[in-house]
Amino acid sequence: MNLLPDLNRRFPVPGLRFEAGPGGLVQAVIQTPSAKARLALHGAHLMEWTPANSSPVLWMSGRSQLEARKPIRGGVPICWPWFGAHADANLPMHGFARLSNWTVESASRGADGVVHLALFLDPKDVPPAGWPHAWGLRYEIEVGPDLILRRTTRNTGGEPFSFTAALHTYFTVGDVRQVRLHGFENHGFLDRLTGLRHVETAPVQFAGETDRIYPTHSGAAEIEDPALKRRIRIEKRGSGSSVVWNPHVQKARSLPDFGDDEWPSMLCVEAANVLEDAVTLGAGEAHVLEVRIQVS
Repeated sequence: MNLLPDLNRRFPVPGLRFEAGPGGLVQAVIQTPSAKARLALHGAHLMEWTPANSSPVLWMSGRSQLEARKPIRGGVPICWPWFGAHADANLPMHGFARLSNWTVESASRGADGVVHLALFLDPKDVPPAGWPHAWGLRYEIEVGPDLILRRTTRNTGGEPFSFTAALHTYFTVGDVRQVRLHGFENHGFLDRLTGLRHVETAPVQFAGETDRIYPTHSGAAEIEDPALKRRIRIEKRGSGSSVVWNPHVQKARSLPDFGDDEWPSMLCVEAANVLEDAVTLGAGEAHVLEVRIQVS
């Protein structure tokens, strides 16, 4: 594959290499004293982040279909420029960013050992796919003791457009039935299973299928995981809504790329811009969504 030697020649960063991963997908592999990570150029999809002296923080399904033109199950899918299903059933769920091949723009390693990787999605490489706007999309990843993800959307045309989006982050947990998710107390949510709205009065716990949108949640969240004896803190900016999801037994069985018995080991806590939090950009404007993840 000519792309691999070219990438390794252009970005000779200590602790970073490009190689063919499962399914032949080109991936960036990062390994430094402070952390390990893997990112597929297909979808700019982060599949692993493991800080030193920690077990993996991101969850990946053992049944994920790692091949071109299909979404990857687990890690951090980029849902953009729409979240969920499109009004046109022929268009892909969660948009086209997670199904497209991204281009590496830059790579470097700082004096602190943190590896910085920047990618962009070229509109020329993406079919219009129900999105007749002029846009730019850039994604930056900082891999170290903390993980920072930064997605920038730019309106490069002369007319405003609106979009919904999320960083659909799958976290590894020891047993989701023991987890307590903090930071959503006193926030309203839409229960997508019933269509009803409620207000959260205590830390979120998981006794069944959970699919909730918190349309006014802009603060931090924290996963308290007694089975793995750790806490995962998620801080964000540029996101005024969050999504929390676990499929539980029946939903997991209905998903072809999700193992029937995998649901207890994962939890999605997603920084989003959905429902009332959809973003409108005027001509020349940009929007930045940034997430910082820490483990203690």
